[in-house]
Amino acid sequence: MNAYGKGEEGNPILIKAETPGEVIITGNSTLNIYGEFIIVSGLWFKDGNTTYKSVVQFRKDSKIFANNCRLTNSTISYFNSKENLKDHWVDIWGKNNRVDHNNFTGKISEGTTLVVWLKGEEHVENNHRIDNNFFGTRPDLGKNGGETIRIGTSTNSKKSSKTLVERNVFANCDGEIEIISNKSGDNIYRDNLFIGSQGALTLRHGDNALVERNVFQEMEFLKLVELELLILIILLEIIFL
Repeated sequence: MNAYGKGEEGNPILIKAETPGEVIITGNSTLNIYGEFIIVSGLWFKDGNTTYKSVVQFRKDSKIFANNCRLTNSTISYFNSKENLKDHWVDIWGKNNRVDHNNFTGKISEGTTLVVWLKGEEHVENNHRIDNNFFGTRPDLGKNGGETIRIGTSTNSKKSSKTLVERNVFANCDGEIEIISNKSGDNIYRDNLFIGSQGALTLRHGDNALVERNVFQEMEFLKLVELELLILIILLEIIFL
């Protein structure tokens, strides 16, 4: 499926379910969001068995991307790939895109749940927002590649992303040791709740990360890998129950 067009600020193109949660997308499905000021809302990707590398991606192809677009009020649950396919549930490209108020639960296949990409200058200093989402159960993958969120890659770790991750809930995200893997610069992680997850918010690569006002319950909360990181941790509350 393709959701595309050229909306305007204050007058976006809205693609939504007539009744949120009752439009169910299953089987071998994928959604491409691209263009300007597109809002997709109210969809439920459920019990899939896909051959695609993304369930939702903010681009059409390697040349046409999404800017100022949004995925909101939607669910991806237990939507998995064919055997041996490494897939992502959401791939964010372009600039100024938002993923908010969604439920992502039950990924068991290899591949990060949500990835922000910085391949090419059109994705640098992207100002994406990932907020108010619920990231639910993800069982231990048993190897690398089970992150819940990754922003950037080791190759592009010196580039500035300026992605904001705030007010999300991470519950039972046990895919691997890195729940969030920071691999780019100038990102902000604040006001998130991590609960009952066997992993960490990992500042793997990149500079100038801001981590503030996050709550961690029953888990290791922060892991630093590069000494060059500038980290400001303000009012960090750690609760052990």
